[in-house]
Amino acid sequence: MISYTSLSQRPQDFRQLTGISLEEFEILYQQFVPLWQKSERQRLKRPHRQRVIGGGRAYKLDLPTQLLMTLVWIHLYLTTAALGVLFGVNKSAISRNSRRVLGVLRQIGEQSLWWSEPPTRFKGRTWPEVVAVNPDLLTILDMTEIRIQRPTDPHLQAAHYSGKKKTFTRKAGLIVNEHGQIRGVTCTRPGHVHDLTAFRQSELLGYLPPETTVVGDKGFEGLHRDLPAHSVAIPHKTHFKHPLEEAEKWANRDVASQRMVVENTICELKHFKVLADHFRHTWERLDDAFRAVVALVNIRIARRLADEVLV
Repeated sequence: MISYTSLSQRPQDFRQLTGISLEEFEILYQQFVPLWQKSERQRLKRPHRQRVIGGGRAYKLDLPTQLLMTLVWIHLYLTTAALGVLFGVNKSAISRNSRRVLGVLRQIGEQSLWWSEPPTRFKGRTWPEVVAVNPDLLTILDMTEIRIQRPTDPHLQAAHYSGKKKTFTRKAGLIVNEHGQIRGVTCTRPGHVHDLTAFRQSELLGYLPPETTVVGDKGFEGLHRDLPAHSVAIPHKTHFKHPLEEAEKWANRDVASQRMVVENTICELKHFKVLADHFRHTWERLDDAFRAVVALVNIRIARRLADEVLV
């Protein structure tokens, strides 16, 4: 049976199973504990609860092992039956515990963002103060698609069919700075929705600081109309009647080099198979899983930037 105590003695195996290092797990766990305690207090204080708080059967898995179990699910995307065999509990306990842990991980992911949907205000801070603390030079926009099982409803099938991926998907928008840190995330939307439309529906475009340059791919053509006060960089499109000039080719190469940052971040997100494989659960749980992975990736990028500063 796997437990945090036993697996922490084998760092390489720990990383292979969870996708993060022991050091990153410790950082995550420090943020996880207070949010978990608050979440449990709210759950146990529901008005129609019949049992006194503290009564009932205790968790078979301790809290670090519950977090470890959920990270294994996120990284390897195993079935609950397989996880139950690995951790020595029933698959119903796996489903119940992982759902609660995933909700807390989502909170950590949202706290690591500047903007979430719906947008939230920063308590006691104005936008100039936020920009001064986090001086981003670039705001890079992109979309990523997660394959889902084919919906049974014909209308949902049409809405979720992605012409780009040739399958049924949900897509989420990312806002990334020049270091690859994820600053904003939209809720997942059907794969048929256009990239720019998804960002417009999220209302996140109105919260982009005008001090930053906004970069996007060809799917964001027309973005300058939504951001008239910003500097917007979008690749030039070619046409058989109007081939690109040399200056436009150079500009496209410059935009492509800047967009590599967000592509690398998406690659880190897809390192976790819950976002790379066909998603088998409900779309609401996909939003939880996506933001949980955002928490893991932002922790890793923050550690990497801190190490670069020390060097």
